[in-house]
Amino acid sequence: MTQPVARDLIPALLAALADLPVVVLTGMRQTGKSTLLTSTKDLSGRRYATLDDFAQLEAARADPEGFLAGDEPLTIDEVQRAPELLVAVKRAVDQDRRPGRFLLSGSANLSLLKGVSESLAGRAVYLTLRPFSLREVRRRTDDPASSPPSSRSRGSLVELRRHFVRRTCWQEVSRRSRWDRSAIARCGSAGSYRRTSSGTCGTLRRSRTW
Repeated sequence: MTQPVARDLIPALLAALADLPVVVLTGMRQTGKSTLLTSTKDLSGRRYATLDDFAQLEAARADPEGFLAGDEPLTIDEVQRAPELLVAVKRAVDQDRRPGRFLLSGSANLSLLKGVSESLAGRAVYLTLRPFSLREVRRRTDDPASSPPSSRSRGSLVELRRHFVRRTCWQEVSRRSRWDRSAIARCGSAGSYRRTSSGTCGTLRRSRTW
């Protein structure tokens, strides 16, 4: 049986779950969101529900708060099918902001659904799973050089730093031909550790990591 290809987004996803109560995974259809959620070893301890299942969809619509009940971390796939769940998620998070409580997955326009952005404002971070990159495709050949860094490795922190710099000071760094450590340091220290537009990623732990 062919093993699913490890996705480059996994380290950032796991880091967000360790930091935030709600993580929303979006992306176009057929990009592998459901496969990532069900095949990633570090997510196997979570309760998984897909609203593609008619019975679970009906349960979520009939009793949103009961559907979310329980101490076990919950992953909900195709959550856009029951937008009313987001209000229940908001209430649950307001009562208990433990990191990693909810991992929600939906189509690329999930954040555009009426009321979703307001319900999760300040409580969630959005990550986008894009179609397979060339590196991910090459990973099918089991090339060690193409393997993604472990979520606990130094490499994952480097990737998170690069993502941070791209989001906050791309114009400064893009003028340079390579990742110059001094340029990154100057850019980062200019405003210290900036919060992203969602206002949820500037936590003390990530600030110390940076």
